[in-house]
Amino acid sequence: MNTVLFPTDFSKNAQQAFRYAKAMAKRKRAKLILLYAYDLPLIAPASAFTTRGHALHLIDQSLRDAALQQMEQYTNELDLLGENYAVLIKEGNAANVIAEFCLNEVIDLIVMGTKGKSDDREFLMGSVTARLVGKVKIPVLSIPESAAIRPLKQVVFATNLIYNSEDEIQKAINFAMVNSSSLTFLHIQTDIEKNNSKLNELSKILEFNKNENVTLTIIQDNDVVHGIGHYLKDNDPDLLVLSTHTKSLYEKLFHKSIRKEMVLNSKVPLLIFSKEIHPIVFF
Repeated sequence: MNTVLFPTDFSKNAQQAFRYAKAMAKRKRAKLILLYAYDLPLIAPASAFTTRGHALHLIDQSLRDAALQQMEQYTNELDLLGENYAVLIKEGNAANVIAEFCLNEVIDLIVMGTKGKSDDREFLMGSVTARLVGKVKIPVLSIPESAAIRPLKQVVFATNLIYNSEDEIQKAINFAMVNSSSLTFLHIQTDIEKNNSKLNELSKILEFNKNENVTLTIIQDNDVVHGIGHYLKDNDPDLLVLSTHTKSLYEKLFHKSIRKEMVLNSKVPLLIFSKEIHPIVFF
């Protein structure tokens, strides 16, 4: 791992995500990039003394100056530690800015907060992450505000069995192996969903990797999010993993109507990875 990207909105949750990003970059001697994106107003006020274009320029400069000042809460700490980092302030939609940046730069991991400054704001780190998942093939690590930085001893891979390929499943196993973690494949089975053939395929894969501390857990629940939430509450794993095939499940986890459910209230970081990526060693 050479480069970690940390997009921020300067919220309290982003501060916790920064601690994760900093810890990963430090351990891997990777460069940490701090990124803030902002939107300019669609309409800028004009007056007898200034044009709308000049007013937009003044607003843009004010937003940049304010962002740089807020960045100091991170850079002052990084300077004291002598860390390798860069600061970027860019205008535009957060998800689009992050995706475009990742297309033009070599980024190994994106670390973000689960939610932003307010549940009522348009700019929520959780919603930005949900939109970002479909735009990049880079692993995205979403950090809840109450998440503790600890070794990855217990990793849970939530699978729907239908879309997760054998290659993705094997990558999850490899990921756990290189991090010296136990791995649980978690499947929430609803009454209308029967995947016996896929279960048999997964069982064969697990049998082949039986010495790697890999297990399969099946929970009967008509609400997938509810089932995952109960599992996280009862078992307190160190990391929940989804693949990009389960993006719709990620969006459900962070939908406004269930933000107060157990999943969002848990302390479990969430890693979303693409089938194209290779395993990452975190700690």
